[in-house]
Amino acid sequence: MSAQVLIIGGGVSGLRAAQLLQQKGISFRILEGGADFGGRVRTLFREETPLELGPSWFWPQENPRVTQLVNELSLPSFSQYTEGDVIIDNQGSLGRQSHRAIDPRIAYRLTEGSRSLTDALVRQLPAECLLRDHQVTHISDLKDGIEVKVKTPSGEEILRTEKVIMAMPLRLLEDSIIFSPALPEKIAHHFRETSTWMAGEAKFVALYQEPFWRKEGLSGTSFGNVGPLSETHDASHPNGRGALVGFCIPAPQQRAAMGEELVPLCLKQIARYFGPKALEPIEARVMDWSTEAMTATAKDGPLHEHPRYGLPAEATSLWQGTLRFAGTEAARGHGGYLEGALEAAEAAVDDMASCCGDER
Repeated sequence: MSAQVLIIGGGVSGLRAAQLLQQKGISFRILEGGADFGGRVRTLFREETPLELGPSWFWPQENPRVTQLVNELSLPSFSQYTEGDVIIDNQGSLGRQSHRAIDPRIAYRLTEGSRSLTDALVRQLPAECLLRDHQVTHISDLKDGIEVKVKTPSGEEILRTEKVIMAMPLRLLEDSIIFSPALPEKIAHHFRETSTWMAGEAKFVALYQEPFWRKEGLSGTSFGNVGPLSETHDASHPNGRGALVGFCIPAPQQRAAMGEELVPLCLKQIARYFGPKALEPIEARVMDWSTEAMTATAKDGPLHEHPRYGLPAEATSLWQGTLRFAGTEAARGHGGYLEGALEAAEAAVDDMASCCGDER
């Protein structure tokens, strides 16, 4: 056996599951299909400023798991800037509204970027247990163990283990991995119909010398239906650099057709809201998650409402309880968020331990 447990996917959920297994004294390996760990956590560093291309915020009053883990890892954080008015763009008619009428909750961001969370988890795990560029293609129940076929840069490998935790988007795993025996159709259908959070979306970021909009009494938040951005928020850093982040309206096929025109159109839109200085960023880019093979499938598109996430009850009894599913789409609550990724990891490890015994 290569390890008692193989974890498929090295995002937040997979890394947290590994940390919990390590605390229980259970041997593990993480198989990450990409070149690096972190999953949908993607932080771009420019001018010593972290720009979030993936998850940005957590809410201490609503996200106890994230808050506890951030504190345990001693990661500094700061509250989201919300002072000033919100821009409302309704069919091209601009207006200003107090932010308190939009969202009274207090969000926080990690001072060193969301990547600091996944980096801290990686540092707690043995390097030999972290396998990059290991893309799983087949998983087979052999009754006396589980066989996992993996595609690596040097060829195919076959690993044996006692248990598996699938810590990846449910739709992606159903689309890209062959199970033997096949997953029951009810479960396979559920996975196919579970939208992957952010998989069909695109996120815009722009970095500036300073948050110039604040001097005009603006919060950096906008909501509109004219232009490629549905909303923007202040993404500035305590180091003094200004930044704006926004979410794109066009569907993946439309974004692909727009090509390099998308970023200038985003800048033109925020210039309407915050003034001509918005047209002069240090850097601006769009992160299109629909092009990420380790996240999205051809079926993923923009989400028009928050999906209902979680697992069918039957998913916890597959293969005598030796196969478990994590990832934020498997969470009973907070699906799609960092909190959901941690919740699903904890549930997968707890369910596996209660079913098969704590193997310390």
